[in-house]
Amino acid sequence: MYPFGHRLNPEEENIDHQIGSIQTAQDMQNERELNREGQGDDPLSEAFLSARELEVLALLALGLTSDEIGRKLYIEASTVNTHRRKMIRRAGARNTTHLVFVACQRGWIPL
Repeated sequence: MYPFGHRLNPEEENIDHQIGSIQTAQDMQNERELNREGQGDDPLSEAFLSARELEVLALLALGLTSDEIGRKLYIEASTVNTHRRKMIRRAGARNTTHLVFVACQRGWIPL
């Protein structure tokens, strides 16, 4: 159950189930800190992305829209789009699809 009595439709419930296996932001942050040594500000490293950006990236990879991601993370869709633009630029990607492809290649998100 979400705030204000919002209920998930079956498609949203399925997405909720899918992301249940995705690491939490804190887990990802802890893992990055353990692996950060020697990486510095390498733009090819997962550590170059914030925990929130990794959350947005994982949800983008599941095919969610900015509005859906915003509702899921309790942020505005415009904030989601800002995260998306920054990640595209940092990854050297051409668009969101290419960003997800690059992220999978680099191991930032599970396949």
